[in-house]
Amino acid sequence: MAAEVKMKLRGWVLAVLFGLMFCASASAKIPPDLIQSFNVALEKNDSAAILLISEELIAAAAENPDDPYAREIAFEAGTQLCIREACDRARSAASIMRGPASQEVSAELGNLLIALSEWSVEQNSKTSTALEKALSAVAPQQPTLLTIVAFDKFHAAKLKAGNLAQTQKIADLAIAHYAPVRAVIPENWATVELSSIATTFSRKRGSEALDRLARLEVSLYPYILEEQDDRPVLKDLYYQTQAWRYAITSWFRSHPSSHRRAIAAADEYVDTERKKLRKAYYETRERPPRYCRGGLDKTPSPNYPRDALKEGYIGAVLIGFDLEVDEIRNVRVLAAVPDSKFEKAALDSMKNVRWTYNEQQPEPDCSKANSQLVTIPFQFVMWP
Repeated sequence: MAAEVKMKLRGWVLAVLFGLMFCASASAKIPPDLIQSFNVALEKNDSAAILLISEELIAAAAENPDDPYAREIAFEAGTQLCIREACDRARSAASIMRGPASQEVSAELGNLLIALSEWSVEQNSKTSTALEKALSAVAPQQPTLLTIVAFDKFHAAKLKAGNLAQTQKIADLAIAHYAPVRAVIPENWATVELSSIATTFSRKRGSEALDRLARLEVSLYPYILEEQDDRPVLKDLYYQTQAWRYAITSWFRSHPSSHRRAIAAADEYVDTERKKLRKAYYETRERPPRYCRGGLDKTPSPNYPRDALKEGYIGAVLIGFDLEVDEIRNVRVLAAVPDSKFEKAALDSMKNVRWTYNEQQPEPDCSKANSQLVTIPFQFVMWP
């Protein structure tokens, strides 16, 4: 396993999670029509208008610091800028956020907006330390749209930099912070959970990674059953989680160890729980036609890439293909761990493989007509 963890990060932020609509009071000094325009833009999810009006609201709040809603308005406007990749433009709200905390916007949230906007302008040790401190302070609090965006962005930056210790620390903080809304933002939670597992294993090589991966894989499986095409991130995470489990299994099999029980336990848990989930899923739904049983006419046998062999690389590739009647089509890589070193070898081994159906079928009325995704794991194991 390579020392550096490489993993595609997919963010998924639900803008409807924690919206805040404002009503102007008689004592408000910020123009009510500006607030109304902001609310309308939010309702329409008009990003261009939201960006423009957010900056105008922050400027109006700065000009009227004694307005009773100035802090809340500046905070919401700054949050909208941050979730739309314009957090650097929220820096002008810093002076307002440094004011007295309120029931709606705590000191911790105000400090987070300051830290995130300043870090977005310039990423250095000072701004990174400030943002990490601000994230640690909000971690025990209820998640908000800003905290989710901040954790995602900071985690992605640490992951890209290849700092395993920092990546794991931020991922673990995010996992705990996301827990209350895990079901609402499964993409965000699963991303940091997989990151934490991968970085922990890369640093400690413990068998507990297999148990965590198995549980994550099972938690994502319902999204595969439901075939939600509008949530591709969850499918990617499911396949990445599978590939990580196969890769870590390959690592244990390539080294003298006593982890056979952990490997077997993870395999059994995934198989058992997936069967339960499938059974429960189709108790209230019509089952699709049973596919006829069959298999590949020969076992693909990829060559171990020379550069990977010289570097002592171990890993796994999850290949997928569509099965239309008896033809294999659209062979593709669903996930590869720890990187792309084994992708070509796995794909090349599939070039001369054919699909054949069993001569005897348990169910004579089985279907060959419907297309289905077939997955094959390739484990690259270096025997000791």
